[in-house]
Amino acid sequence: MIVEGDTIRASGTNTMVDLWLVDRVQPICITREAIAANVGFAKAESMGEDERCRFVRDNLALVVTAAKSVLEVNGPDCARIELDGQSLAQGAGAGAGEDRRQSGRRFAERRRVKVQADQLVGGERRKNSRRQSERRRPATSPTPG
Repeated sequence: MIVEGDTIRASGTNTMVDLWLVDRVQPICITREAIAANVGFAKAESMGEDERCRFVRDNLALVVTAAKSVLEVNGPDCARIELDGQSLAQGAGAGAGEDRRQSGRRFAERRRVKVQADQLVGGERRKNSRRQSERRRPATSPTPG
């Protein structure tokens, strides 16, 4: 997701971002407590405005997921979405930020197992294991005539 530089801005202790959600541009306010809940409270106190904007830019998937969950609760007609520490943490629990490589996506063995011709299941593509004839027909000589 690409966001222009002027759509993320710091305003006091909050960070504002305008995103296209539910068929319109929604203003989203991310509080300092929401950022502190993700990076740690000690680090959040020392973060400047540029660092908070960089955090929002780097974690847009988390912000979008949390904003969509707030819209589901409040309805799509709410004028402003405010994400605090609890709502941003709920967005993280919805799957954003989860490392997919740690989960067991592949349960089946990927290696091919050689199966004898008599053990093949009835739905196999070929009836026989080998071709019965040549692929190309032999060239015929032209008949004199």
